[in-house]
Amino acid sequence: MKHHCVCMSGGICRISRSITARTKMQGATAIVALLLALDGCCGDRSDRAVRAEREGAWIDTIPVARLGEEIEMPLFQVEGAVLSRDAIIVAERSTGRLHLFERSGEFVESVGGLGGGPGEFGYLWRLQRVGDDIYAYDITMRRVSQFASDGSFIGSVQIDPVEGFSETALAGVFADGSLLVYAYAEGDGAYKGLYRRTVILLRYDAEGRYLDSLGAYEGEQTYLKQNPQGGQIIARVPFGRRSAVAVSNTQYYLIENNDLGIDVFRQDGRKLREMHASVDNRAPVSPKQAR
Repeated sequence: MKHHCVCMSGGICRISRSITARTKMQGATAIVALLLALDGCCGDRSDRAVRAEREGAWIDTIPVARLGEEIEMPLFQVEGAVLSRDAIIVAERSTGRLHLFERSGEFVESVGGLGGGPGEFGYLWRLQRVGDDIYAYDITMRRVSQFASDGSFIGSVQIDPVEGFSETALAGVFADGSLLVYAYAEGDGAYKGLYRRTVILLRYDAEGRYLDSLGAYEGEQTYLKQNPQGGQIIARVPFGRRSAVAVSNTQYYLIENNDLGIDVFRQDGRKLREMHASVDNRAPVSPKQAR
C-alpha cells in the first residue's frame, strides 16, 4: 500500500499520524506502522479542540493528507516522523533517507541515504525535532546528524564511550543541543536466565564531550540461555517488563510498563515530579459487550 495518512486536529492540538508502509521482501509481507503525536495548531475550533485545550493533549484519527504517493517505492521501515515548521519529515531506515513533505502531504525532496558520508546513515535509528532543527541518529556509527527544517545538512557529532562504560546510544537531544545517552557499565554482562540489565544515563555536550552521569534504571527484561551450537542466545520475554526514556525541551521522562506513573527529571538529573494516570478497575466484558 502506497498511501500514508496524516491526521490533524484543530485548535490547540496534536498531530496524530498513522503511517503504514507495506512491501514484499523475500516472499514475506512487512508492515510498518507509526503513530506520532506532536504539538501544532490548525483548523477551526471544535468541542474536542476545547477539550484538548483543557486536558493538554489529544489524538484524533481524521485523515487530512496522504504521504508517499510521489515516492518511487512505498515507505518501508519507517523509523519516525516529526513536524518542523511547515514540513513533515519522515525517517526511512531501509534507505537511510529523510523524506520531506508539505503539511498537505505533497512530497518535496529526500535527503541523506545509506553510507558513511556527511548526512548519510548506516542504520538510521532515531529522529527528533529540537526547535527548528532535526536530529537523526545512526546507531552503527554512534553519530548524531543535525539538519535544518528544509533538509539541509548542518553537521554531526560522535558519541564515543567513556572509560567505565560501553555500548553507548542516543536517548534524546535537549533544547540546548546537549545529548542524553544511555550506556552499560563495562563488564556488566555476566547474566543467565531471566534478567534486566541496568541502563546508565549519561550527558554529553553539543560537541559530543562527556559531561556527567545522571543515574540508572532497569532495562528491558530478557532471557539468556546457552546455545547448543556455541555462544549464547538472548531472547525478548513476551509481556515482559519494559522501560523507556524520552527527552523533551529541558527535561527527560522515564516510564516502565508495570507502573502507570512517569518520572520527570531536569536535564541535570534532578527529579522534578511524578505523573500518574488514574484508571478505574473495570469488570471484564465480552467482545460483543465492548462494542
